[in-house]
Amino acid sequence: MTTNPQSTQSPEGRYRARHSTRLHLAAGAVAVALLVSACTSESAGETAPTSSSTTAPAVTTTTAPTTSDLLPGGSTTAATLTEAPAPDDLPPIALVVNPEGVGVYDLATGDLIGLVEPPALDIGQSPDEAVEFVSGDLAPDQTLYVARRDPDGAQTVESHALDGTVTEIGPGSAPAVSPTGDRVAMAGPEGELVVVDPVTSERGSLVPVAATIVESVAWEPGGERIAVGWFDGIQRGVALVEVSGTTPGAVEDLVRGREASWMDPEWTAPGRLAVVEQSLVPDAGSATGWTVNAPAQVLAVDVSTGRTSPMFEMPEGVARIDAGPDGRVLGVLTLSGELWWAADGEGGMLVDDGWSFFRW
Repeated sequence: MTTNPQSTQSPEGRYRARHSTRLHLAAGAVAVALLVSACTSESAGETAPTSSSTTAPAVTTTTAPTTSDLLPGGSTTAATLTEAPAPDDLPPIALVVNPEGVGVYDLATGDLIGLVEPPALDIGQSPDEAVEFVSGDLAPDQTLYVARRDPDGAQTVESHALDGTVTEIGPGSAPAVSPTGDRVAMAGPEGELVVVDPVTSERGSLVPVAATIVESVAWEPGGERIAVGWFDGIQRGVALVEVSGTTPGAVEDLVRGREASWMDPEWTAPGRLAVVEQSLVPDAGSATGWTVNAPAQVLAVDVSTGRTSPMFEMPEGVARIDAGPDGRVLGVLTLSGELWWAADGEGGMLVDDGWSFFRW
């Protein structure tokens, strides 16, 4: 698969060429409306939201065979994607994030409509003092939720409305908007899962699995469960958290007891997840800070039975995945920042611009 011929200019260059000041979201309203229909997603006032953490419930662990027991013939290897032309039903645009900003990216033309850019550096400031963006999501009403990293390393989620209003939601990262758009789930500053009502500022939080931190969150299509990617300093895994309003409830761990390291769960249908199975190795020279010493596998998981089946393999490793509107097509962001599509064992590269985060 060849890279989009119109996407050779770096994202930083496009931002600088198209935007000398921070843009209003209204400037990209038409493209954002298209994004809302294509994405799967996935307030005013200065008073900080009131915290109302819940008592962490007991965690149940799903006892299941190792992945190798569930793959055909005991194999632990999924097939590498077969190179193919992109399907006609590929989502045409994506919400993309890199430290320089957040925008709507047209995969066919290579055009980028910038939605948010960091504030300009004051005279005398070094790049180390710049605000950076790390993740984001778009609500059905076109409100953009963005996680920014401040120079001191603290991360904060804020909302950007179409009229240009910016509201701080609270400390955290990896925001994910519920299917109905009335709640935002995110990883809290202490590694906990946080669920927020952005209108009332009501919030509930808990650490889903003991002695772990939350790295990623994804809402089930019905909006009653959240899949959480967790990390305990050694292993990465996946847990399911029931949610009523903003109150997290029962937690089910899908990984402990397996000989696997799972990350970045994404729902492809109610009750069905896609997960990345890989072991990450720190690498300061890569776009994401990580590499792998073995190919990454993307697996389908039936959460009711714990059974898994192979979807495909990515030799260089995966930073994140996200499902298209029908759950059949996955977007795959590699550890080097390339954006790929994958469906039914086929796939190919879409963009090699070095994104650090994306959502369809």
